[in-house]
Amino acid sequence: MNHSRQFCSAVVLDGKIYATGGIVSSEGPALGNMEYYDPKSNIWTLLPNMPCPLFRHGCVVIKKYIQSG
Repeated sequence: MNHSRQFCSAVVLDGKIYATGGIVSSEGPALGNMEYYDPKSNIWTLLPNMPCPLFRHGCVVIKKYIQSG
């Protein structure tokens, strides 16, 4: 992973694991980004920021879109 994450959420989409939000440590800060892991290449890729930082949240895939909140 590119960022240490506690209390994040994760989903699987198209064979990749997406981790969203979380906090770096018990004191924060909350993360507003997401990243995915591709097991075929064994690489984590950082994605653009979400609209706001989230932690202790849920995450689902709906029609190939990741919804977090």
